[in-house]
Amino acid sequence: MITSFNEFLQEGKSSKLTHLTHLEDLMLDDGIAGMRHAIEVLRQFRHMLIHGGVSKALHVTTKWDGAPSVVFGPDPADGKFFVATKSAFSKTPKLMKSHAQITEVYGSGGVGGVLHDCLSELALLQPTRVLQGDLLFSGARSVKAQSIKGKDYLTFRPNTILYAVEATSALGQSIDRAALGIVIHTMYSGSGAVARLRAAPITPGVFSSLKKTSRVASLDASYDDVSGNVSFTNEEEGEFSLLLSRVGRLAQRIPALIYTTFEAEPLNTLMNMFLNQQVRGGQAKSPRQTVNDLSLFLAARQKKEMSKRSSEAGKEKVAATFTVMLDAVRTNQREMSQWFELHAAITAAKTVIIRKLEQAARVATFIPTANGFRVTGPEGYVAVSRAGRMVKLVDRLEFSRANFMAPRDWQ
Repeated sequence: MITSFNEFLQEGKSSKLTHLTHLEDLMLDDGIAGMRHAIEVLRQFRHMLIHGGVSKALHVTTKWDGAPSVVFGPDPADGKFFVATKSAFSKTPKLMKSHAQITEVYGSGGVGGVLHDCLSELALLQPTRVLQGDLLFSGARSVKAQSIKGKDYLTFRPNTILYAVEATSALGQSIDRAALGIVIHTMYSGSGAVARLRAAPITPGVFSSLKKTSRVASLDASYDDVSGNVSFTNEEEGEFSLLLSRVGRLAQRIPALIYTTFEAEPLNTLMNMFLNQQVRGGQAKSPRQTVNDLSLFLAARQKKEMSKRSSEAGKEKVAATFTVMLDAVRTNQREMSQWFELHAAITAAKTVIIRKLEQAARVATFIPTANGFRVTGPEGYVAVSRAGRMVKLVDRLEFSRANFMAPRDWQ
């Protein structure tokens, strides 16, 4: 059995809404149960896009490329309004309740400047519970008037994607008046410390209860199209059903041992790192080549980690741990190749859904390049099942790679 060596792995798993799993990665983190949940989500999207409207078993929100993520509302401990980054959920939460406190902890620039803006403006919404959203613009990261492809837009770029709203639209006029823009996607319930609250997608009732103010452009993350206008044609339904059938056949061929091997630490954490590295490469590879790349990745990681150890005992411990993982890959190449084939098939089905949902986008989205603006889709979507599990649907080769490469001027 693979043993943990988390003492030298920096990437840990966190609670609350600090991280969302990609749909295709559910079977990596949750094994067979994750694979089954991914297939169920695909089936629910199929139902939604055949019949229109919103499935009762699936709640869909648009994922905005805002940054940073902001947690705000009344502190359950004392009722005082606070703003925070995702550190609100850490063991020692940093809940900022005054400008003096923000300056002391963060300073006046960077994240500090963002939190100063949030403390001044988000308090005007007078929320009655803790909420979470992604910042779109504020302060120095303001809205700009810009002409793109002959149209007049108001634009803002919080992270990787450049958002463009027609200047004369109702949304554009609201943004033009606002000092801060935020898309709110999550609400928290429960009692006690903020870190112990339960997360859920914000409901229309909670969103509409926020006080209206021209100072804040607060956007609801709910998926824009609920009328059924975006739906599969007969041909698209047939093609997607074939994809879904292929996913099911592949899932049945993979031995349970492969799921449990990838689910166990430390290989699970290393696999997440490996898949992100593959995304940065920007090119999909065959399942067999991906297995070969995994072996090379683990060997390189072993060499790197052994170089950090000064004692022979430490080096031997690292070598022993990696030997277990490398042996597992080498003796199960065929089965692991099938696992990566299933991962690719779920990704293909997910991409079909993304392309269809994008047809309802109400805000233009671009990625700035050296040659001008390249049209892209929204960052992605979040699907919430009846059980409350949130997963994200993102075109990783399109958006995630660009996101990995983008500078984080807000950090």
